[in-house]
Order: sequence, then C-alpha cells, then structure tokens
Amino acid sequence: LARLGCCLVNYPEETLMPGEIRPTLRRTKGIHDLSIPHRTKLVNALKTGTLTIRAITSNAAHLRLLTSKDPVIIGEALSHRSIHPRGRRAFADGDIDQKGPCRLPSPPATPTTRPATPSTRPATPPATPPAPLPAPPQPTTSAIRRRVQVFVEISRPPP
Repeated sequence: LARLGCCLVNYPEETLMPGEIRPTLRRTKGIHDLSIPHRTKLVNALKTGTLTIRAITSNAAHLRLLTSKDPVIIGEALSHRSIHPRGRRAFADGDIDQKGPCRLPSPPATPTTRPATPSTRPATPPATPPAPLPAPPQPTTSAIRRRVQVFVEISRPPP
C-alpha cells in the first residue's frame, strides 16, 4: 500500500491487520489467518463503503508513508464498550500501535418511564378502619324460583 501511495481507512476492529500473527499460529498466512466471520466483516466493510482506500497524491505524504511516519492502515473508531481509548494503526514497517481514532462516546441514557416525583399515597395506613359496605339487597321469592337456562355447545372432532 505504501509503495502504491494508498492508505486504508476504517479497518474493522477486532480483525487481524495485515502482518499481524494470529495467536494460534507461528507465522502469518495472510488472509488465511482470518476466521470466516472476520473475512465476512472485512468484505462487508468494503461493500458498504466504510472501509475506504485513500490515494496519497503528494510526494511528501508518499515519502511519509514509505518511511513509516504516517500509518498505512487506520482502524475504525472503537465502540464505547472497548477497553482501549483509541483505535489501531499499522505502518509500512509492520509496526502496529493504539494511537488511532478516539473511542466513540457512550450513548445518552434512556429516560425512565416512571416519574421522579415522590408518591402521593400516605406512607402508613389510615388510623381509622374503612366504613363497612352496605348489605346487599335480599332477593325476592320470585328471583329465587326462577331457573336460569344455560346452553353449552360441545364441538366434536371429525371421525
């Protein structure tokens, strides 16, 4: 990339950068070091346009890339949940540091659904017992003798 005068910007976080060695291997195998989910993340970043290739046109900037004064790969800004304060950067000489873009700020807290005002109910029960309910009216003789007809329909499953 440095020889061609290009720079990768917004390289996906938690994806091995070129030249990084996967902890389970002795030496790098290039793109084969990436797991399938990381390859998918890298391809999706290219498809959506979040991972971009920036052309360096200035001779001075091109020299800074070649001499590893400027990074060739700049990682994306980290999530607010990340333990690192900044993203990763990779240089032409193979060095990788954590001095890239700052971590994203935490999203604002969601508002509570309950009001913050204190309850208007008394803290202790009332000292006097509640008034008794009035007695229900007594049924008349005709209401007692009336029969109620109830129809219940039971459906049968087909044979």
